[in-house]
Amino acid sequence: MCLTLIIWSFFINTISNPPHGGTIVEWWSEYHMWRFLLQEKGSCCFSTMSALCLCCAIFLCLLCCTLAEKGSKGLLVRKQEGDTMTIHCSTSLPDQENLSVYMRLTKEIEVLYFHQGNQKFTLHKRFELRLTPNGKLNKMDITITNLTIEDSGVYWCVYSVYKSPKNEKTEGEGAVLLVVNDEECDQNDASSGLGMPRYLVLVSAVTAGSVLLLSLLILFIWVIPRLKAWRATIRPTPVRTNDVYEDMRTTIRRAHLPQMGY
Repeated sequence: MCLTLIIWSFFINTISNPPHGGTIVEWWSEYHMWRFLLQEKGSCCFSTMSALCLCCAIFLCLLCCTLAEKGSKGLLVRKQEGDTMTIHCSTSLPDQENLSVYMRLTKEIEVLYFHQGNQKFTLHKRFELRLTPNGKLNKMDITITNLTIEDSGVYWCVYSVYKSPKNEKTEGEGAVLLVVNDEECDQNDASSGLGMPRYLVLVSAVTAGSVLLLSLLILFIWVIPRLKAWRATIRPTPVRTNDVYEDMRTTIRRAHLPQMGY
């Protein structure tokens, strides 16, 4: 949206103030003349510029999609000791048989294992008295109470189904990064590893791409005022005459002149 407003503002300003003080009609005629010359003499330049603009637009779209995808895959949760946290595990895949919730900080442990066949839960000894599951296999909430510093880490859900000869596993939705007692992190809330807010990183990337596109647009219009100077350097090639043909015509003309007597 910001990029569109910038481009339209620059375009309207250029139309309102044509280069070199010329009128809009002159500017428009020069613009069409320039396009015609490019198509006749070197359409590759126009194609290259269009390709650059297209590549920049695609790059910005991919960047925004990638950042959005990364942000949606995991949830950062900050808690204090004694608080409660809920993990929401879900999957859209049918016919899943088992659910496992893993946690990793220094080493990986299986926090919970649920088998749909016998509806049995197996809990890690660290969470036996603090973990409460609720819901069905494809959409289950796992609540952990009385959090401790040792509970900090990454939690993720894994669904599995046995298909001979192996057990196929698929990562589900609901990954959580839990941080307990992060007073230092709270002072730099929503900051990236470079000390810059995450949203500011995205804004900076989009701004840089917008500036690049705007620079290409300025370059595209900046060439137009110099079109007259370039056209002035072009001189028509003189047509060479056939001297022999001219001499023959002169001789024939003289031969047919009437003879005047004295």
